[in-house]
Amino acid sequence: MSGDRVELVARPDGALVLLAVRERGGVADDRSSARFRWVRARSRAELQRSLDAVSPVGALTGLSVGRRGVSGRVAALEVTGTGGRAVIEGFRLRRALDLPETLFTIDAQHEPNGLIRRVLFHGRGWGHGVGLCQVGAFGMAGRGASFREILQHYYTDVQMLRMQEP
Repeated sequence: MSGDRVELVARPDGALVLLAVRERGGVADDRSSARFRWVRARSRAELQRSLDAVSPVGALTGLSVGRRGVSGRVAALEVTGTGGRAVIEGFRLRRALDLPETLFTIDAQHEPNGLIRRVLFHGRGWGHGVGLCQVGAFGMAGRGASFREILQHYYTDVQMLRMQEP
């Protein structure tokens, strides 16, 4: 991310050995949040229990994003198993996977027999998906930004007006 300080370790031949972020102090005010980026690992047994309650499909063989919304969040998840296929949508999806947010990618790891061994969900954020990060707004306020500056940062091309009492 822009503004991050990194440490490079290279061999004498120039080959990169390590690239590490030394300080999380980039331009994003939400970088201090534990939910800025997250990873959740789920075993097949864990996923099986939670997904069977919503849409039983037998032993899990695949998970894939069926559709994303305009904000990039997963709107529909395709679940494939030895007993069939199902599509899980909306809040049921987030609840079934027990994830902080539906803005994620899927890294499924399989057994030699084709069954899912475990799945890593790599995600960002924690919220309603309406465009204002509470942690980021708090960080901006801590730097002295006014409520108008914060709202204009998150909601560009809007005009703020004082409402007249009826």
